Amino acid sequence: MRPVLVTRAEPGAARTLARLEALGHGNVNAATARIVFRDAALDLETGEALALTSPNGAVAAARLTGDRALPVFTVGAATAEAARAQGFTDIVSADGDGAALAALIVDRAGGPVVHVHGRDQSFDLVSALETAGFAARGVTAYAAEPVEALSEDALTALHAGGVVLIHSPKGAERFVALARKAGVSETLATTRAAAISSAAAAPLKAAGFEQIVVAERPDEEALLEALDRALR
Repeated sequence: MRPVLVTRAEPGAARTLARLEALGHGNVNAATARIVFRDAALDLETGEALALTSPNGAVAAARLTGDRALPVFTVGAATAEAARAQGFTDIVSADGDGAALAALIVDRAGGPVVHVHGRDQSFDLVSALETAGFAARGVTAYAAEPVEALSEDALTALHAGGVVLIHSPKGAERFVALARKAGVSETLATTRAAAISSAAAAPLKAAGFEQIVVAERPDEEALLEALDRALR
């Protein structure tokens, strides 16, 4: 059985590891970062809704406001589930990517939105909304702080033919940088990977990966389906 290297930031990595273990996979925690929440000022104005593009954004928003009746627009099902777990009740999901969320907000939101996001963004939602003539602003409420190095278990799994699981473009960039730092970049050409999107696969291709399976949708369910194909 090929090991699976889970590279997403903690605490998300632990959740994915638990899912994979329940499915019978052999897994290694290869988290490339850890989420650190910030005490940002949210200062919501009357009529503003929340826009969330990750489960971490849902947790961050809940830390910054006690109003759980606010309208919440989420990028996908995992973020919507995280928002419900935090007590938000008025949630609409785009079930897609950042562009789909922008389109949903333009179509459904009754007023301005506040995008609660991390320091690193793969899609600038506020700019997309402003370009569409919609009022929006962003609040940076957390950051993925990179780890110093891949663990010995992760390096062993990489040499043993492990499959790298990639949840984001930034996570792919961090993994490649850590592999180079560890002096194992020459192994990447023969390493298999499953990526959540074409954007997440791009840093892997640039680093020499030749075997990448891209998920059909930008969510973890589709990513795990891509992983199954990569493991064959």
